[in-house]
Amino acid sequence: MPDTTLAHLGLKGVDYRIVDLPAEAGGALTRLPYIHRVLLEKLRIVSREVV
Repeated sequence: MPDTTLAHLGLKGVDYRIVDLPAEAGGALTRLPYIHRVLLEKLRIVSREVV
């Protein structure tokens, strides 16, 4: 599994991690329903924590 590109957003003292979905899914991203995009982002973040 290739490295995931993450950005960090700090808001009110909380650090949020954001996945670069266009880099992760490529052209398939536009064909995915919104909920699948959210699940893909969550999966990529969690999979980085496990490794």
